[in-house]
Amino acid sequence: MRPLIGITCDYDSADPAKFWLREEYAAAVLHAGGMPVLLAPLAGLHVGDVAAKCNGFVITGGDFDIEPHHYGESPLPGLGKLNPRRSGFELELVHWAFRNDAPVLGICGGMQAINVAFGGTLYQDISTQLPGASLNHRQGRSTRAHEVSIEPGTLLAGLLQKTATDTNSSHHQGVKEVAPGLRASGTAPDGIIEAIESRDSRFMLGVQWHPESLCVIDPLWLRVFEGLVGAG
Repeated sequence: MRPLIGITCDYDSADPAKFWLREEYAAAVLHAGGMPVLLAPLAGLHVGDVAAKCNGFVITGGDFDIEPHHYGESPLPGLGKLNPRRSGFELELVHWAFRNDAPVLGICGGMQAINVAFGGTLYQDISTQLPGASLNHRQGRSTRAHEVSIEPGTLLAGLLQKTATDTNSSHHQGVKEVAPGLRASGTAPDGIIEAIESRDSRFMLGVQWHPESLCVIDPLWLRVFEGLVGAG
């Protein structure tokens, strides 16, 4: 039987009848040998009740920001729209996964959720907080926007079998202080942290780019999902 991989869905508080997911996430998990299971942040749902049935998790990206109070800050100019129900669900899911040593892949906003869940902080808006950042980090999923340097000896380097790669880029926030227990494993040329991973879990990886979209044009990126599925 294929390992069951829970994938977090998006949610719009303005239209609570809708949960949705970009097909690329589920397709990448399926092609990597897993069985995608969609996880919706239903009100009143106990994370452990559903998480215990899964062998691993993908925390997906979305067009929203994590509430700054989760990392001890007040809102700053440039902060985008919030999604409290989804953020709360995903942060609790990361905590559950860590306690139970369950594999997690965080993508874009999912990487930021991992960092916040472990006690790290975020740049609420790169363009206003780091005006000297030399790269445009909002170039979309279909464009290989910039290179990322990968730390040798990390989980990410082992999966990709390389220490540098070109990635797409679609984010306005980023990791500021890496959380205790995590380490930065990938960095953009302007210093923005592009990948993090746990020092203590068998598979807890976050990437700021979108490998589920890159899979369509380069099978290299399927290795990230194969690593997740294999760890489950």
